Amino acid sequence: MTTVENSRRQLAQLIRKIEEGEEFSYYTKRILSQTIGITGSGGVGKSTLITRLIQHYREKGKKVAVVATDPSSPFSGGALLGDRIRMQRFATDPNVFIKSVASRGKQGGIALSSGAIASALSEAEYDPIIIETLGIGQDEIDVSKLVDTSIVMFSPRTGDQIQAMKAGIMEIGDIFVVNKSDMPAADAMAAQLTKEISESGRRIEIIKTVATTGEGIDKLLEAIEEHQKLIDAIGKKKESAVYQIESILRDKIYCYIKESLQKKNYWDKAIKDIINGESIAEIIKQLV
Repeated sequence: MTTVENSRRQLAQLIRKIEEGEEFSYYTKRILSQTIGITGSGGVGKSTLITRLIQHYREKGKKVAVVATDPSSPFSGGALLGDRIRMQRFATDPNVFIKSVASRGKQGGIALSSGAIASALSEAEYDPIIIETLGIGQDEIDVSKLVDTSIVMFSPRTGDQIQAMKAGIMEIGDIFVVNKSDMPAADAMAAQLTKEISESGRRIEIIKTVATTGEGIDKLLEAIEEHQKLIDAIGKKKESAVYQIESILRDKIYCYIKESLQKKNYWDKAIKDIINGESIAEIIKQLV
């Protein structure tokens, strides 16, 4: 086995330990690499767009990593989809690392371990690191707290959903991408987004792409680099660190309280009381 293969194997083992809660040190380590978040509803083309970004960064000689969030298996707790099929053309490239991470029921669109895994990948000199959200709802906003640049993707068919999304992922985007822009409604979609941005007073670039052909990818890459120049890098890294610490504390406190209640047989009693019609609020007061 070559040194590169050994290194990748060791990195994979480390990430497994992070996922399984056996390694916590990376939750408090800085992510020094450039980080890019990709969010948007299912079917909008996130994986295809990411494949194009990987191709670009590899052509520039960069080591690039992807942390893709997938639904959890109800049986094993692992990622249901596994490493993304569309990205597998890079599976044999030693300078590309693609990891599917199970959401394990966490809200917000990314896994609890996503930040720690990104820290480990950054330490292994992968730069940039792309974090893809689950892609199932408008509350997938946690990625913006973790990355330098947040990209929100739309397709023309999502035009009617913009009003509903105002309080969700539209508020966290640094760049908006209208993918599948070869569809007839693409211009109308871009115009609607422009109107929403102007009303919000924010400065957000709108890029039209066709990820399947690569159209618009160069403009998107320019927008990413321009945003990197404008951001407060120290402020973003601080926000990322705060997010990671708060996330792990919430998880550990929950696990600790649940375990304590189970040991005292309070947990099962509380469930029975709720089934019998007791007030959940009153039961929680008694438990804590």
